[in-house]
Amino acid sequence: GWDALTGLLNAFNQSWANHAAAIVFVASKKTMMVPTSPDPVPSRSHSLDAGAAWAMLALQAQINGWATHAMVGLDFDKAVEVLHVPEGYAVEMAFVVGKTGPKEQLPEALQAREVQSPRMPVSDFAHEATFKA
Repeated sequence: GWDALTGLLNAFNQSWANHAAAIVFVASKKTMMVPTSPDPVPSRSHSLDAGAAWAMLALQAQINGWATHAMVGLDFDKAVEVLHVPEGYAVEMAFVVGKTGPKEQLPEALQAREVQSPRMPVSDFAHEATFKA
């Protein structure tokens, strides 16, 4: 199924992700069961929950000596079809797991991007009392 999975990625991600050891797609259930209802109710946190699960997996992979890379450059509608995602679930992202290889294995255009990225100052996204755009 490797070709089917990598085929869901956009061309940019396909150019490097095919060297990974594994590719994983993350989906979340849009509803949940609560004690006050016999029927499922909408989950306002399903995407957040999936993101938290991904983050914990990425941290554990790092601890175990593996590298991960998250991707949203994929065909989400096609992923639902190819992966047979049931109604009521949302495909959130994909990620790869593998060992970091030499950057010379990457396409030339990507080799130049293999530098540490600058981080946004916390003051740009954390605000007191109200949201500031």
